[in-house]
Amino acid sequence: IFVTHDQVEAMTMGDRIVVLNRGNVAQVAPPIDLYEAPQQEFVAGFIGSPRMNIIPASLAAKGDSTVVMTDLGWAIELPGRLPQDTAEQAGLGIRPEHVRLTSTQADFTAEVTLVERLGVESYVTIEPSGQQLVVRVEGNVDLSPGDTAGFMVDRQHCHLFAQDGTRIDLGGRP
Repeated sequence: IFVTHDQVEAMTMGDRIVVLNRGNVAQVAPPIDLYEAPQQEFVAGFIGSPRMNIIPASLAAKGDSTVVMTDLGWAIELPGRLPQDTAEQAGLGIRPEHVRLTSTQADFTAEVTLVERLGVESYVTIEPSGQQLVVRVEGNVDLSPGDTAGFMVDRQHCHLFAQDGTRIDLGGRP
């Protein structure tokens, strides 16, 4: 057993990780499961660097899909049925690498506030409607603060969290 507050250290050294939140077990799983399928919004925000973007949203069922209308003014449709007992308000979780910079068919546009060029990748910070989101882009990106860009969300890697922070399962999706 190894105890650390450093999530990067835990992810690289551990076979199974116990994530604690205020002394309570939030999730126990192998590192990649914590990253790819967090069962709590707390775990989603704690594991990963930069952390997962969590966007307030409202949910609605649409046949075999779920419509997610973000508080930022844009909507996406996710595959999978919304459980009947799910509240209408939720958090949409998207990791920085699952938002793509695009010049065609954007899910939303936003003004760039910061660009961190790290060589092999760049982190682009945007603030649509005042909420800060981070997007990971491969290589060097030709953007500067003040530029407006289009972004596309990878629907297969979106996460939904109920108001109490627990994961909402859309019928077999990861």
